[in-house]
Amino acid sequence: MDHNVLWTFMSPQTGRILCDTDHVLVGDANGVAIPSLYIPGGALPNLTDKHLWIGDASNRPVETLIITIDNLPNLGTSIILPSPLPRGKIWRGTSSNRPEESDALSELEILVLGLQIDIIDLQGKVAQLRIDVIALTTGLASLTSVVTALSVTVSEVKTIAKYGPKPYINIFLTNNAIPTPVAASTWTKILGTTALSSAHAFIVPIANQIKYTDPDTQAINTLVTLNVTVENDLGADCVIGIAVFRNSIQVAPVSYMFQAATASKVSIALTNYVQFTNNTDYIEAYVICDNACNILCSEMSFSVATT
Repeated sequence: MDHNVLWTFMSPQTGRILCDTDHVLVGDANGVAIPSLYIPGGALPNLTDKHLWIGDASNRPVETLIITIDNLPNLGTSIILPSPLPRGKIWRGTSSNRPEESDALSELEILVLGLQIDIIDLQGKVAQLRIDVIALTTGLASLTSVVTALSVTVSEVKTIAKYGPKPYINIFLTNNAIPTPVAASTWTKILGTTALSSAHAFIVPIANQIKYTDPDTQAINTLVTLNVTVENDLGADCVIGIAVFRNSIQVAPVSYMFQAATASKVSIALTNYVQFTNNTDYIEAYVICDNACNILCSEMSFSVATT
């Protein structure tokens, strides 16, 4: 019988192809199948550009573009940080275009940690500086109050030394026959020609107006007293009030009096604390009624005394 190469790989009894364990048959240059542990590259299936084979859960190769963490080599840890736990290193490219382990990120973390500590320290210093500024501001405010009080005292001493008594004034109306027309519930300046009784550091620019003028004292606190005798032509019960107005603005408190229709006259009194600034502030006496009428302020005493 002639030698046949198929006898080496084919059983004459079963007709099965024979092959060594864990080998595959690969054709050689003569077209003869030979057992081999490797599959030639040309015999592999096509693989997409820049992809690789990775086994899946069923142990089958699957094309993938990304290597998973499990496919990467182990990476060391860094212990250069002042921390009980080491920090991981990173891969960093080199001049040979190959990755190597690097502590560069850990060193950066050290710098950031130091910067955070410096910022916290700076915040503490800023907070302390704010406290110091507040304390300084409070101290300056107290000092300013002391200086202001001292200035007022010096001005009062100068005024007393120059003029003797403190600033004061009194103006009045007697047998006034000029009524004051009043709209309902509307404050109106009392009309009449006021006379000056006595004054020091105050003037009367116009009737029923008191103005402070003392170049040696810029501001003073005063006690203002207003007494007015009033009657109206309403012929009915009403409520009449008087008030002091500073620079055309009402000064609290005010005073009211009920006037019966049968009453001829009633007297109303009022006391206010008023501050005056030199050559700026002035006061006037005002009257009001809950009904429109003519109010006659026949008598009035309007005084200012320094407190």
